[in-house]
Amino acid sequence: MFWKFYGKIGLIPTYKTDILKTAITQIIKGLYNELNNIESEIEDILLKSEQGIIHSKKAYNQLKNVIADKEFNTKAQEIHFFKYLKPKVCSKLVYYVRLLILRVKDQEEGIEVKSNT
Repeated sequence: MFWKFYGKIGLIPTYKTDILKTAITQIIKGLYNELNNIESEIEDILLKSEQGIIHSKKAYNQLKNVIADKEFNTKAQEIHFFKYLKPKVCSKLVYYVRLLILRVKDQEEGIEVKSNT
């Protein structure tokens, strides 16, 4: 087994022919690209968090479907997925949900939040 580095995604075990790895990598790369676009194009924190939640949920559901349809080749690949790759998607979902909650609380309390951009 060899390891390949995919930027922000991190190290992923590589196999000669692995459709599962390719599908998972594409889902995570797609999510990171979408979130980068959202972060750079949208200034409103509320809209940014809503869009982040939508795209994170979509990626999470895609991961669930891919895993349900296919089996892991090895235990190492399964462990790597649940320990490193799945949390990359889940952490983005948690981040944007918390951002939304904080923004809504701030609006209810009348606190004005300035964007960093």
